[in-house]
Amino acid sequence: MKRLIFGCLALLISSGCTETTTDSETYTKDQAALMAGKSDHGRDICDFMNWYGDGVCDDFCPRGDEDCAIPCTADSDCSVGNACVSGACETLTQGCGGIAGLQCATGEYCNFDIAQTCGAADQLGECAAIPDSCDTDYDPVCGCDGQTYSNACVAASSGVSVADLGECDIPCRSNADCAPSQVCGNGICQDAIPAACDNDNACGRAEVCINGVCEATHPVCSTDRDCAAGQVCQNGACIVPTTTTNCGGFAGLTCDPTQFCLYAPNSMCGAADQFGTCTVRPDTCDTVYSPVCGCDGQTYSNDCVAASAGTSVLADGECPVYCGADNECSTGEVCMNGVCEIDASPLCAADSDCSVREACINGVCAARGGDCGGFAGLLCERDEYCYYDITEQCGAADQLGTCLLKPDSCSTAANPVCGCDALVYANACQAAAAGVSVTRCNP
Repeated sequence: MKRLIFGCLALLISSGCTETTTDSETYTKDQAALMAGKSDHGRDICDFMNWYGDGVCDDFCPRGDEDCAIPCTADSDCSVGNACVSGACETLTQGCGGIAGLQCATGEYCNFDIAQTCGAADQLGECAAIPDSCDTDYDPVCGCDGQTYSNACVAASSGVSVADLGECDIPCRSNADCAPSQVCGNGICQDAIPAACDNDNACGRAEVCINGVCEATHPVCSTDRDCAAGQVCQNGACIVPTTTTNCGGFAGLTCDPTQFCLYAPNSMCGAADQFGTCTVRPDTCDTVYSPVCGCDGQTYSNDCVAASAGTSVLADGECPVYCGADNECSTGEVCMNGVCEIDASPLCAADSDCSVREACINGVCAARGGDCGGFAGLLCERDEYCYYDITEQCGAADQLGTCLLKPDSCSTAANPVCGCDALVYANACQAAAAGVSVTRCNP
């Protein structure tokens, strides 16, 4: 009896005076199957018996035995709680996405295998931890959000699964949607095959000939006005010219037939003998309508078209129509300050159509004023300006002008004109409001 008591006491001491467990015991697979793969204490029997990946399918294992992989093409081919991953049914520790739109916990993201195309067709992904740090290696991947990431870790750190290896394709409708070095093919931007060349003229728009190959250069431009100081626009690209040739000026220097004389903005097309720069005429231009007034007095659909015609730009907007009387303007327009403009004010044909203190000037009733300018340099009142007919060239050869009231308000319509002060105004009314008469722009 004593021997039995001491034996039991020794057993209690050796077990730490706690209830004994059976996790150290061995099980047969039949026993484990009856217990659904877990011991009485909830331990994974398949794990401590090393049955995972032993070459035998144990479908009772809690985690899902990799030996039981079932071929599949979609999650619907797998049983409940399993998903189709890389062509085989697997049990996910925590599913996400799918038809139910399952979400992951904070600090995790929904990771899809590349073959799952970001969970298309309601496939389930697997919740994975968002990494805290990543290396700086450049091994680009395209994320499921359509953005390119420097590597898969960086994508994961942004909470994004990988859709494909390499940079993302850029959708496009035309070459204009792509980078200068790319072309639009099959709806996506693709790297263009460089063309051989011996000079820039053999290359396309926004390309230059470098070491015998047409290469894109930035930024894209239509004329030199789009480029930084010291650069010129050649074949649609801003480049630093190897040589600069002046044109215009007092001597009236000319350019080669393939070039035109480009004047700086607000230079009034070389007024006061300013120099321009000889610039290559563009071979092609887009069809965007953004009208400009050329130095030749003609309106062009955009500045590139003007450059291809061999003329620099005077101002943005259509060219004004100069006039000396209303009958030189279109229907609904009047001759105001020497330029045809739409005006809703009462028209006149003679002074008798106006009030006593007004005179009919260019078809519009205007307040009478005295003479101005001339050899004596006569001045007008503060609220008046010295008006010259367009043919009087701002009072050249000491011609007299007429003092007219400055308008109180003007429209903002773009109908650019050149003022006698060598500045460009949006329209003739705004020039008058500034106290300036209008003259023809220098060709």
